[in-house]
Amino acid sequence: MSTFLLDPRDGRKVGLPPLDESELPTARKCVLSDNAPDAGAGVVVLSLQGPAVWFCRVGGERWSTHTYDMGYFSLPVEYRAPKKRHLFDVAGVGGRFYFCEDKDFSLGTLDFTGGDGEVALGAVAVPGGIDDMFPSPDSSGIAATYLVESRGDLYLAAVVFLGFRAEGPPHRFSVYRMDLSAAGPAWRRTADIGCDRAFVLGGGGNFGASCSASGCGVRANCLYWFNSFSPDDNNLHVLSVGDGGVETVAPPPFEHASCSVSAETTPRHRDSHYVAATTSTLHLHLHLHLHLHLRVAVAENQPNTRRRERWD
Repeated sequence: MSTFLLDPRDGRKVGLPPLDESELPTARKCVLSDNAPDAGAGVVVLSLQGPAVWFCRVGGERWSTHTYDMGYFSLPVEYRAPKKRHLFDVAGVGGRFYFCEDKDFSLGTLDFTGGDGEVALGAVAVPGGIDDMFPSPDSSGIAATYLVESRGDLYLAAVVFLGFRAEGPPHRFSVYRMDLSAAGPAWRRTADIGCDRAFVLGGGGNFGASCSASGCGVRANCLYWFNSFSPDDNNLHVLSVGDGGVETVAPPPFEHASCSVSAETTPRHRDSHYVAATTSTLHLHLHLHLHLHLRVAVAENQPNTRRRERWD
């Protein structure tokens, strides 16, 4: 099966090595290590069903297959069979792949040293983590979190529901930027996600991407979030990062889809959005209210999202 990176706006392609589709799981997600598809940029396909990844580089000759070991999910005692932990949410920044740990919001890294076998997992301690995602230490509820690369920075967006029903507009939301300065790694809460930036979140596989607000006809400094937790809520929620405003829009009917992550060039490159694709990739054209006019590549038609839960 031929594979390539695709700019869905103009159809430009960047070729990748062939890959045997029979090896791939049904639920999967693709991430780029850099925000432009230059030669040498890393491409990772994550299994959303177990601890397995496929890796290649732009200009490379083959995909390598890797496993990793993160231990087991903490499940209630009534679940007899233990389940291996695996990654859902990964973002590529500055040539590296990052993921966020559930418990303390520290960063993990994925490193590929060449050849098949087990991928090297690294850790970046984040003292203090995040302590203001919920209203108080006594709060309980559900938080959907999304790692997003935007213009070379790493962000964590959180959409919070109090209690255990994720329906309707969220009760809270927040955005944090990773500060990797010499003072030490820290998540800094921010009310500004960057000039002319908007984040598109939701769907399957913890999809999160940054886009030009003016270029896509959307409002700047907003999160455009699709609720993939509730089968009864297919609405688009427009969340204003600056003033905390929430607007809900009922979109035209469409089937939930798990989307591959797009990558955007830095200002020194011509603006482009690439997604990973195969010869069988479908395209879902969403034309929503509020002039939301985006195109994303559909990897498969089965939603697969992660929930972060806080229990008291």
